[in-house]
Formats: sequence, C-alpha cells, structure tokens
Amino acid sequence: MGELWLLVSGIVLVSAQQIVKYFQLPGLVCFAVGTSLALAITCVHVKVIQTIIRHRAVASTLWVLLGSALVIVPLVFYPSGQIGIHGGCDRDDALVAGGHSLLRGENPYNQKTYLGNALSPLPGALLIAAPFVLSNHIELQNSFWIFVTIVLLLLRKGKADSRIILAIGSALAAVPILRALCTGDDLLANGLYVFCALIILSAVLKHAQSNRILVIVSFLMCGIACSSRINFIVLVPLILAYSRFFLPRRWLIIYGGILVFSIIFFIAPAFMGQDFSVSPFHIFSKLNSSMDGSLHAAAIACVAGLIVMIWQIVNLKESLSSLLISCTLIQGIPWIILAVLSQASGGYGIVWYSQYCMLFFCVLIIPLCDKLAERTKAFI
Repeated sequence: MGELWLLVSGIVLVSAQQIVKYFQLPGLVCFAVGTSLALAITCVHVKVIQTIIRHRAVASTLWVLLGSALVIVPLVFYPSGQIGIHGGCDRDDALVAGGHSLLRGENPYNQKTYLGNALSPLPGALLIAAPFVLSNHIELQNSFWIFVTIVLLLLRKGKADSRIILAIGSALAAVPILRALCTGDDLLANGLYVFCALIILSAVLKHAQSNRILVIVSFLMCGIACSSRINFIVLVPLILAYSRFFLPRRWLIIYGGILVFSIIFFIAPAFMGQDFSVSPFHIFSKLNSSMDGSLHAAAIACVAGLIVMIWQIVNLKESLSSLLISCTLIQGIPWIILAVLSQASGGYGIVWYSQYCMLFFCVLIIPLCDKLAERTKAFI
C-alpha cells in the first residue's frame, strides 16, 4: 500500500535529524523498520483497537492519560531540556523574546535569541504564542495545539474511527513530537495550527451562505496562521482556489481580500525600515550562505514552488484531502530541492533539512490516514 509507505517515509523524515544526531545511520534504519512494522500491525488490527477504545471506561482513561501527558511532560522536562547549547533549541526563545518586544510596542526583529540568531517567526506566530508567553509557559503551546487538533478530528468524524487511530498512532511514532514537548520547539505547533485553520475553513465554507460572520472569522484565522512563517504565505493562492468551489465570485473576492489584507496587516509593519539580513527574510541569505553562495537556493526553490502552485491550482479538487495534499506539495517539493542542492554543495544536507518537514507533515498526515483507512477495509 503506497499510503502506508508514504506515511512511514514522512515519520522517518521528520525524525531523521534527531536520530542520526545520536544513533547515526544504523539507528535511523532500525527506526524505519520498527515504524513500518508498528504501522502495518496497527492497520491490520485497527478495527479491534477501534472497538476497544469505544468502551466508555477505556476512552475516558485514554483521554485522561493523554491530557495528563500533554501537560506533565512539558512542565517536567522543559526546564532540563534547556540546559546547555545542545540541550534544547532557540525557537522557543525567539517566540519569548519577540513576543515581549511586540507587547512593548517595539520591533521584535531587533532582538536575538540566546544563540545569537535572528528571529525567523513572522508576527502571526508571535501573536498566536502571546498567551503562552504572557503565562510564562511557552512549553505548553505544542500541547495545546495537539489537543485542539485531536478535538477537531473527533468533531470532523464524530467518533474515534480508524483514521484518527492511525493519525494519533503515527504522531506518537514521530521523535520530534516528543522533543518538541520537551524543548518548546514551535515547528510542531506551527504546522498544527495552520492545519487546524484549514480544517475549520473547509467546514465553514460548506455552510458559507448561512453564516457569513463565521466565514470572515475563518479567513482571518487562516490569515494569522499563514502569517506565522514565510513558507505558509504560498498557501494563500491554494486557499482561494479551494474557496471558489463554495463561494460566488463576488464573495470570493471579498473574503479573499480579507485574507490578503490580514496577512499584509500582520507582516508589513515588521519589515518597514528593516535590513534584509535582520528581518525574517534572513533565512533566504542563510540558505545561500550554507551553500557557499555557489547556488541561489532560494531563487531555485521559489521558481519550483511557483510551477507546483500553478499545477496544483489547476488540478485542485473539491475536497479537504485535495487541499491538504496540495499544501504539502507546494511546500515539500521546494524543500526537497533545497535539501538536495545543499547536500550537493556541501551545505547543511538532507538530514539537517529533515527537521523542517514537521511544518508540512502535519498537513499531510490526515489525507494519508484517510486513504490508508479506506484500504484497510479490504483486508480487515
């Protein structure tokens, strides 16, 4: 089954950087084999698992255990996960430093992380993280969005069916999720809240004529979510292309204008009077410098992304899975090109780039689990 191997490949990719760091290539091979076997067994016995967890006592126990783990793990391990330069990461520090600066009315991109790095998150990410920054518990951001994602999946299906079982099982197999809970790395949360915004928008668009206020709110949510990192801005044309299936042209222009305006509103002030090397666009120069300037990585990736975008818009279908797959491809293919070019020029390499798969792997996991759940009916 192609979907199973794509799912395993995604889990292995997002976990590669951490596993290779500590266990080298043999460790990654063992992890890939173990993950394949675990998911294959889950597929075969998914109906049995589904029957078991539908018992109220079992379901209640699992919810309590999951909720407790999502709170306890970050609170207990986050402090120790920050010890030493190699103990954690500075992405949580970027949100804290940028968030406090933003709340003081200062430009957050004048700040540096404790490693001396410029801030990469866009203002949308700083805004979404603000409640956690104010509460001094930035480590709980990942837990919150994991919980919200599970709730949305349950509301979408109305029950804990095989798709949700596969999705949660696959997520638990990904090493960076545990690392993110312990270090406050926001790549997981970032991918999840973009995914949540897309799910909510898809659900609301099906009833767009009956409640226009909810449609406006949903487009604003997508605008804020897409304003979190530069790579998510490319999702805007796909969102508009998907919305055309549900909205008359006049309302599509209006709602599309709200989406675009919200992104400009959040992003533009951050770049006014800013040096290219200081603003979040420093990531482009970082990519080129990692390749010794021999390859214009960002330019090549942008051209590839544009070609993929046009292709996906033309072939987009009226389904959430089609939208999510298109969102993955438009980010994933340029990422593959960057990783390969970096490897070829002696830069960071494919393993280093694998950590960023978390930004779009969260979006892909549901379509894959949907397809996989449909295929499992043939042999269950």
